Amino acid sequence: MTLSGKVAAVTGAGSGIGRGFAAALAAAGARVVANDVTEDGLDETLDLVHAAGSEGVASVGDVRERSDVQRIVDEAASQFGGLDIMVANAAVGLYADLEDMAEEDIDRVLDVDLKGALTCAQLAIPALRARGGGSIVFVSSVQAYETLRG
Repeated sequence: MTLSGKVAAVTGAGSGIGRGFAAALAAAGARVVANDVTEDGLDETLDLVHAAGSEGVASVGDVRERSDVQRIVDEAASQFGGLDIMVANAAVGLYADLEDMAEEDIDRVLDVDLKGALTCAQLAIPALRARGGGSIVFVSSVQAYETLRG
């Protein structure tokens, strides 16, 4: 599969699954906007993107903030001419029993894992349409199928 000429945005790209997505998309030929809530790890992710022979830029921002998600989409347009793929990967993993979680922790999980992913999709749709279509990928972990036992 080739993604030559395509532009992908990956949230949560500073480590783990997001970093893997960014590297794989770059290896397939896509240019990458790598996002994470802090700069930590983004340089290493971009090193992998560049090692794959592709271009990439970092976009520091929090998917809980609509303006930060819009900036990811805008950076794809300004740096690479548009957006073809949105990978909504950013997530919070709080390793605690649900019955012991504070309401603020539950809010954080919902705001990042659910609302953040939906905001990524919502704001990416116009950019994808402008390029004739594209893909939105929602990422989950094994915890969607198997919980941690306390």
